[in-house]
Amino acid sequence: MKPLILPRGVGLLLVGSGIYWILSSLLIASFTSLAPELLRQVPLGTALLSIVGIVCLLAGFPSSYRDIRLLNRLFSETNGWIYTLPIILASADIYLTLIGLSFGRTEELNRFVASAASAGSSFMIPFAISYMVLSEGLAVLMLGFGRRLYGPLSHERYLPFALICGAASFGPLSNLLILSGATSGLTSYATGIVAAGVLSLTVYATLRHDHKSA
Repeated sequence: MKPLILPRGVGLLLVGSGIYWILSSLLIASFTSLAPELLRQVPLGTALLSIVGIVCLLAGFPSSYRDIRLLNRLFSETNGWIYTLPIILASADIYLTLIGLSFGRTEELNRFVASAASAGSSFMIPFAISYMVLSEGLAVLMLGFGRRLYGPLSHERYLPFALICGAASFGPLSNLLILSGATSGLTSYATGIVAAGVLSLTVYATLRHDHKSA
C-alpha cells in the first residue's frame, strides 16, 4: 500500500491547526464564551481538544517538511517576497488587533485572540506561530489548487493565491484605518474591501509579469 501523500500546504495547515487546538484546550474558557454548550456536556472536553491537536501535529509534520522546502524555493525567486505576504499579513493582523484591544478601539471577533492575549506571552507566542503557519499553509495550498485548476503553465494559476492575499489583508487594513482615526465603522470596512481588492490585483499582476518574463 502506497503511503498517503497530502497536497502541498496541507501539512502546514495541520501543524498550525494542531498548535491551535492544543492552545484551545488550555484556554477552554474561550470556547465556552463563544458557544456555552459546546463542551460543557462533553466529559474530558479539554483532553479531547488536546488529542485532536496532537493527531493534527503527527499527521502534518511529515508533509510540512516538503511544504517548507517548497517555500524556500519560492522565497529565493526574483519576487520571492510576495510569497511571504501571508506571514506578514498574519503578523500585522495580530499586532494591530492587540493594539486595538489595548486601546479599546477595535473589537476582536475571535475571542480566542483576546483570551490568548490576556494569558500572556506564553500563550500569545504559540498562537502567533500557529496563525502564521496556517496562513502560509493555506497560501501554498492555493498555489497548488491554481495549478490543478488552470494548468501549470497558465497565468491564471496565480489567481487563488492572489485572492487569498487580498482576503488576508482585510483584517489588518480595516484595523489600521480604525486605529489611525481616518475612518470608522462601515467606512473602514468598505475601504478595507477596496484595498484588499487592489492588493489582490497587484499580487496577480506581479506574478503574471514574472511568468511572462521567465
